[in-house]
Amino acid sequence: MDKDGEVQIPWCFMPPETHFASPEELKDAFMAFQKTRIPDDFDSELGKRFMPPLDKFEKVRRNDKKYILLPTALDYSYVFRGQGEFYPKCLPTIYRKQHTDIELFVERMRCVEFELFLKELPEVKDFERYNFYIDYIGLSQHYGLMTDVIDLTSSIDVALFFAMCDLSDDKTRYSAKKDDREYIGYIYAVSTWDDGNSKTLFEGKLNAIGMQPFYRPGNQCGFSYHLRQEEELKGLLYSFSYTKQDSERILKHFDQGVRLWHEDSISQAAREIADTEHFTHNAYNLAYKRYPTGPGYSELKAELRRLGYSFKQKQRWTLSQGDWRKRLKEYTLKGGFQGINDVVQRQYRIGNKIYDCIDTSFLADYNILTSQSGCPAPAGYDAQITRTAHKGCWAVCTSHMQALCQTQPNPVTHKVDKWTGDWRKDLEFDKTPKKIMPRLVPVPKRGNISEI
Repeated sequence: MDKDGEVQIPWCFMPPETHFASPEELKDAFMAFQKTRIPDDFDSELGKRFMPPLDKFEKVRRNDKKYILLPTALDYSYVFRGQGEFYPKCLPTIYRKQHTDIELFVERMRCVEFELFLKELPEVKDFERYNFYIDYIGLSQHYGLMTDVIDLTSSIDVALFFAMCDLSDDKTRYSAKKDDREYIGYIYAVSTWDDGNSKTLFEGKLNAIGMQPFYRPGNQCGFSYHLRQEEELKGLLYSFSYTKQDSERILKHFDQGVRLWHEDSISQAAREIADTEHFTHNAYNLAYKRYPTGPGYSELKAELRRLGYSFKQKQRWTLSQGDWRKRLKEYTLKGGFQGINDVVQRQYRIGNKIYDCIDTSFLADYNILTSQSGCPAPAGYDAQITRTAHKGCWAVCTSHMQALCQTQPNPVTHKVDKWTGDWRKDLEFDKTPKKIMPRLVPVPKRGNISEI
């Protein structure tokens, strides 16, 4: 305790970084910590009416008045990344190799080309008509182009799938492990508190891809984390042992991987764009406006031509009128945007003003409640995060989380051994009562809404 009466306690909001004997044990530990962030009245009638159902997509308004379809989850304090191997630095694809400025520009121009292709699709036009935000960079990453973002997910099952299953060489499908032996997978847990924007959630470095005009990103409960050059992803690191049978089970859980990764016309176009040396003039113009490089507009274009790149008005992946009408018909038969059955929303009121759905500032405020969660760090464990008590109030410093020293696996065993205790026996969870802040009030002809 210092002279002002503050008490700083090393704190864990997720399990101490360790190795788990199985994916099930890892899931149990993660879930135990997530449950400490759930309000005590979650299972009450109030909780059931206020909290959105799981495995849906919630309509959420961004600060720019556009909407996102956020994967519903018990807890948004952390998002996850699963990897079959550990790399000393977790970098976005565009920064994994040394590139010249012109090479970086070309990769970004590919993303712009992909964006222009997507914007012509009827389902994208429909989403934009309903004022939904489309994360074109996140979609570019999702479909295999080089970007400055890292893929994350709010689903631990999805993270486990990508840690335990192998992508084919042609990147069209996933398969289970083949050999009967012990495998080691890795899971990052990345805090959303250090999003770069304390007033809103999922509008800073971390964006929710969620449900887009295509189901694949939604099924992955996808998020994108934007990193600058030479910046690496940092998060809590865990390892776990698994078998061929574990790999087969998670593959089967996701319909042999088809629910998370399947071929469609978007995949084929993305692969062609990833390999092309021919770009549209529109793609170059927009890329140069966003990422000006070199001595000037004309000089850069001339240099690209000298390096073997060419420019034209249309590309071969541009939809013909017949293909566009066919795609529109298929989309319309499915009901268009209105045909998506998994969308939910919560009305709420501030004063006398009624909003049709919650917004990202609401999520940020609600996320603050999660500081009343987790457990004191076990003795001898360097949590690198403290929870401070001052005059009966708790505070957590979150601005330094991306500056933390990234944990590495043991170089001999390849397992994370920063802590080697038993989370079930050695940890004591915070028991501070947590109540849902909003209260429900009746509104004639409009059902029940939440009031702040």
